[in-house]
Amino acid sequence: MNDPHPLSDDFVLYAANIAQAAAALAETERSSEEQQTPAEGIPTPGPDVLHIYIVDEPVQEPPHTSGPVVESTIAPSSGTERPPTTGDLETPAEGRAACPVSTTTRPSRRRLVWWLGVGMSATLVLLAALLVLSTLVFAPPVTVTIIPASSSLSTTMQVSVSTGSHPSPGSLAGRALPMLSLSESLTVPTTGVGHQQAEPGHGTVTFYNAAPSVQTIPAGTLLTGNDGTQVVTESDAVIPAGQLSTNGQVSVPAHTVNTGPSGNIAAHDLYGACCREGVYVQNATAFRGGQNARTFPMVTAQDVAKVEGVLHPQLIASIKAAFLTDLAGGESLVTPFACREDVEGSAGIGQEATSLTLMLTDTCAGVAYHTQELATLVSQQLMAHAQRQLGNGYALMGSITPLILNAIPSSGKVNTLLLTVKGTGTWAYQFNEEQMQQMAEAITGKSAAQATSILLHVPGVSQVELGTSGTLPADPARIHVLVVEQGM
Repeated sequence: MNDPHPLSDDFVLYAANIAQAAAALAETERSSEEQQTPAEGIPTPGPDVLHIYIVDEPVQEPPHTSGPVVESTIAPSSGTERPPTTGDLETPAEGRAACPVSTTTRPSRRRLVWWLGVGMSATLVLLAALLVLSTLVFAPPVTVTIIPASSSLSTTMQVSVSTGSHPSPGSLAGRALPMLSLSESLTVPTTGVGHQQAEPGHGTVTFYNAAPSVQTIPAGTLLTGNDGTQVVTESDAVIPAGQLSTNGQVSVPAHTVNTGPSGNIAAHDLYGACCREGVYVQNATAFRGGQNARTFPMVTAQDVAKVEGVLHPQLIASIKAAFLTDLAGGESLVTPFACREDVEGSAGIGQEATSLTLMLTDTCAGVAYHTQELATLVSQQLMAHAQRQLGNGYALMGSITPLILNAIPSSGKVNTLLLTVKGTGTWAYQFNEEQMQQMAEAITGKSAAQATSILLHVPGVSQVELGTSGTLPADPARIHVLVVEQGM
């Protein structure tokens, strides 16, 4: 990689020689003043003037003389001239200009230091400018990651599939598969709890009328059996008139007053005259149903649904696997397919039982269709929808796979199924090389925050990630724009 601060070696050596010469001259002057002790009454010469000459070395000089040469002379401050010493003059080398001897008054050392400070300050300013320039021009390359805007679109449409020999216009050609029927059974414990209240015995009583006129025994008439059990009639008994040796008779429902098993009276427990003159009564059959209150296990609707929830998916999976083996190349199975379900149980809902055994039978009819034909129909409609909603600049990512949501027989059309089909696809904005170059040029020399703000306002840009938190290079060639599509 190139040096980000390209300063030449000659420039560094030049500055070092200046500093070294200034230090050497200051040391020489201090030593000279300490050795000279002026006589009383003789004025002390003032400070010499320092002249610094920078002489560029010719190209022809040997390697050991490369770099600028620093030479100096010191002139006396008084008006009396003194011959130059060997320290004042230097024999000029070939190709090098001789340094003249100055006869002007020497300034103080403070002025020398001031001039050196000015030179060093200018050097620092130059170095800072070069540093800033090199940061912009020679900064390392930066990668700018762009995540384009994307949109997921879907469409739902109705498609008919005809299994007849002559499909109707606008329908896909389908093929009916052989019908399949499978059965499965499962036994589970019941979870319901039934409660039965105490019940009286129930039966019928028969009234006989020997009188020559009709007689009526009202409902609620209390009758007492031979064992002392009381029976109450539940409806009016209108007894026809008797005719000589034949008595009129009528039977009505009745129940015992007592509840429990004691209400189950035996036949003929009621027998004899009752109620009024010429009327007789008997129970020709025993009373039943008398029982005490109790709880018992029973079948619930949840028990039935639990068994169906286990058996039905198993049956459908087995039938589907069988249908798939009947498909030809390029065909797909219409799912869900139509099935008829039959259930047989060992007990009904609400009935007393400790366990439930259900047998479930599914009989299904399958239909095959051409996979590519349906995919083409759905893709065409969804692509048109995307063009209307998104416009230009977006492209489909991946493919569109149709999903059949429902399949029902078409009303009024024999051997035709009406499918509800959903298609889904994802579209992302596409950037070409020219657009990426324009983005790189727009953010040259910008800070990370400025560059991010600029790029987020570019149409089609969803997210921006910069490879630096500082200033971007001034050269757009050192900015690499990378487009990354989400989910790809």
